[in-house]
Amino acid sequence: MKTVHIWLLLLAAMALTAPLGAEEINAPDAQWQAAAADQPSTANGVTVGGDAKNAAQPVPLLASLQAPNNNKKNGKQPTKPADDQESHERVMGLAPMFTVVNDASTARALTVDEKWRLFYRQTYDPFQFASAGISAGISQAENQLSGYGQGMQGYGKRYGATLADNSLGAFFGNFLLPSMMHDDPRYFRQGSGSFVSRLVHAASGAVVTHRDNGTTRPNYANVLGNFIGCGIGNLYYPQSDRGVGTTFERGAQVTLTGSLGGILQEFWPDIHNKIFRNNKIAQ
Repeated sequence: MKTVHIWLLLLAAMALTAPLGAEEINAPDAQWQAAAADQPSTANGVTVGGDAKNAAQPVPLLASLQAPNNNKKNGKQPTKPADDQESHERVMGLAPMFTVVNDASTARALTVDEKWRLFYRQTYDPFQFASAGISAGISQAENQLSGYGQGMQGYGKRYGATLADNSLGAFFGNFLLPSMMHDDPRYFRQGSGSFVSRLVHAASGAVVTHRDNGTTRPNYANVLGNFIGCGIGNLYYPQSDRGVGTTFERGAQVTLTGSLGGILQEFWPDIHNKIFRNNKIAQ
């Protein structure tokens, strides 16, 4: 019966998000796209008409969330920066990093629809399903959530619980509460400065957030979303793994994991560039 509850939750989540196909997730907001096509740009006092044909071409989601570039000159498109918001979207080409902003000066506030699409793209990326499978396997090998038992049935329950945990936490912490509180669910890289300052900035990302108006404040949405997701988990966890104490413990662990993820998001582009630069030198 517990397994049924888990899969019902997952099916409900997928049913809600089913209308969003891959092209719609990656496509820019139509209103923003139309405005970019209609608005002329100005460079060095010379007004240049917008290129409606190019504006109509689909572009990746994060690129569509950048402020429009007003540096066109003589009708030529400017050179795309090497380290823009679309750079390093995946760690080793696998783990998604769609919520990372490399340059805060080029980012604009997200609409509720864009927050939803960003949540969907990050949460239901194929890598997340594979990662949940690995986590469930480790949990079974260590006999965590022992009430689920062993064998394929026990593994299925752990896998379903992991997917449900990830989806619920992300829904509340990265979409619903940030939308209600006008917070930005993305991670804004510092990108420069001393190693210690960047490390502190990255680790604090789980508890400090950017707001839609550009200011910062404690990340109530993320922390509260983590605890809400863990609280709902009591509906499908084994009886021995339920309770107020275990709920708070799980919520704290998820928040800590988010801090570790922020460190990876902060430093991965540097690691990526170093690896590929060394490869070029070797060639």
